[in-house]
Amino acid sequence: MSELRHDRTRNFTGGDFFRPQLQFGILNVRQELGAGLSLKVNAFGRHFKAEQFNASLIDDNTRGFTDTTSAGGTLQLSHQGKVAAREPTGRGRGVCLQRR
Repeated sequence: MSELRHDRTRNFTGGDFFRPQLQFGILNVRQELGAGLSLKVNAFGRHFKAEQFNASLIDDNTRGFTDTTSAGGTLQLSHQGKVAAREPTGRGRGVCLQRR
């Protein structure tokens, strides 16, 4: 039986650790504007921070830090109505803007 199955906290080399932290949030809003128009907003934010240490028997010990923040969102203006006296077919066009 493997040591890992017996004790999940057991390390091959003493002192190893991994300490992750994640904060995440989302926002979805829809507002009817009248005359068949609606505005939809979707936004997210995420922050990930981690510290890791690995002790080595045959090489230098390693210690790593990660600190990453990311965010994004969409803005959509929609119209529900007839075009040339016909109901919409469900086909549409869109634009996607991204900034990195």
